[in-house]
Amino acid sequence: MPSVSIPRPTLPDAIFLLVFRRALGRRLRRTPGVRARALVAAARGRAVALVEANAGRVVDRPSASHLRVCAAVAGAYMALRTELHDDAAAFAIVREVWLGAAAGPPAWLMRWLPWLTRDPFRFTVKVSKTKQTAYYGISFRRRVEQDDDDAYRMTVTECFYQRFFVDLGVPELAPMFCEKDFDWAGAIDPRRHGFAFARPTTLAAGGDGCRFEMRRVARAGAR
Repeated sequence: MPSVSIPRPTLPDAIFLLVFRRALGRRLRRTPGVRARALVAAARGRAVALVEANAGRVVDRPSASHLRVCAAVAGAYMALRTELHDDAAAFAIVREVWLGAAAGPPAWLMRWLPWLTRDPFRFTVKVSKTKQTAYYGISFRRRVEQDDDDAYRMTVTECFYQRFFVDLGVPELAPMFCEKDFDWAGAIDPRRHGFAFARPTTLAAGGDGCRFEMRRVARAGAR
């Protein structure tokens, strides 16, 4: 059977993975009794093996990015479980590192959005649509229920992240990827941005889809 060629990491991927590994190393150096450098190397080795073993999941360039990121997180979790013999502690460390990695820029941009565009709602919807193709690709399936000047409602019905972690036997890692949406969504202030964000269900939490909803609301001090 011919091997699957995985595209080289994009520059943003390479930067993010470097940020993640360095953050993991810093966190492990604060963990008593842990050989941080050796453990980061072990995590990286597991990630490389996971990418190679799951190359068949790569169907486009975005899915190659998803695979590398999922493998980095899963590799760290597996290495930590082996070292610590404590699943809960391993999970807590990986979650802390993952949620902290590169969280600042999206939040900063969202906080400044009311000053950067006259219509933060429409701008955010446009970015979302662009990312659905350019960043998420065909390994995510979605349907749009509403797309007008009042609201944008879209449901993800198939998610690369959730499928990968379930198949790998570590479904507990999937929800932290859902949490990462709040790097930007958590900075939305409906009164300033003129719209509210909600995601009432996710596949990782047992729902039939990840429901993303952005609805216009009255905006204070609109220009």
